[in-house]
Amino acid sequence: METLEERTLLTAFTVMNTDNTGAGSLRAAIEAANANEGADTITFDASLAGQTIVLGDELSISDDLTITGLGADQLTIDGNGDSRIFFIKDASYLTYITVELENLTLTNGKSDDGGAILSYEKLILKDSVLTGNSAKNGGGIYQYNGNLDDATLTVLHSEFIGNEASSYGGGIFAEGVWSLDISSTTFDTNKALSGGAIYNKSGPMTIQESSFSGNQARGSFKTQNYVNSLV
Repeated sequence: METLEERTLLTAFTVMNTDNTGAGSLRAAIEAANANEGADTITFDASLAGQTIVLGDELSISDDLTITGLGADQLTIDGNGDSRIFFIKDASYLTYITVELENLTLTNGKSDDGGAILSYEKLILKDSVLTGNSAKNGGGIYQYNGNLDDATLTVLHSEFIGNEASSYGGGIFAEGVWSLDISSTTFDTNKALSGGAIYNKSGPMTIQESSFSGNQARGSFKTQNYVNSLV
């Protein structure tokens, strides 16, 4: 008799409303995905096109997850100027999760580290806009190297506009990540004390086919080591 392999099934969740909490909300979908072991997906009902989800506090992601919006011009997640939007960290010190965020606008996030996103994991951002977020470090994103020094940040076809950090990295602050890869992305009018667009601390960085305009600091991007970068 053939022995059947035990498998964890991928589950798809659909957000049905713009409520901060409760059935059908984005928060409820993320909580359900966190509880379901293995990679899951979250999408949004077409009726939410043109809508904004205003948060009461941050959304915590602790398992492999892909969140696909309706388009950056069609769906906005708003931190309401009171909280970070996404906190990404699993419970294990020995493994990493992969989180992909795409086709979203993230705005009005505010926190000490990572105005819109604080990630300790492997994060992929695609076809999204981060605008009007603020923090001490990483106005848009703070990507930390994690417990195994193996976290990564990949940004594709996205925009960082008008984000601000009072210290480092108006758009992105990356601390010792395994890799920071940016492609076809715009950094416009972001501000920081140092690294108006990007502050990359002691990790490899590659930038391809991307543009920097109107970012204010000592430089559009700053590194604390020599890296191979193509702009």
